[in-house]
Amino acid sequence: MGRHPQKYGGIIGVLRPNHVNRATYDFKAAKPGIVATLNDAGKALADIGLIATLHQHTDTCVMTSEEVYAVMEAVDTRYVKFGPMSAQLAKAAPTRSK
Repeated sequence: MGRHPQKYGGIIGVLRPNHVNRATYDFKAAKPGIVATLNDAGKALADIGLIATLHQHTDTCVMTSEEVYAVMEAVDTRYVKFGPMSAQLAKAAPTRSK
C-alpha cells in the first residue's frame, strides 16, 4: 500500500494473487498457504484501517470460481472480503452458483 490511501479517502486494500503456470499448478497443495497469507495480509490491513479484498485475475493462483469459493470459504471473512474481477469469473468457467 505504498501511498497512504486513507489520506486520500481510500478504504480498500486490493490483494491480487500472483501469476502461476496453470499447466503445472496444484491449487489444492497451494491453498493452505494462500489462505494463511490472505488472513495475515487482511489482519495487517485492518490494523491500519483498510479492508482487504481478494481480486483474482487470469493465470493467477486463485482464478476459477471454484478456487475463489474454496479460498473465500476458508479465509477469515472478518479480515478478507471479495473484490471480484467479474469478467474473469465469467471467462474462467466452470462456475457454480450459491
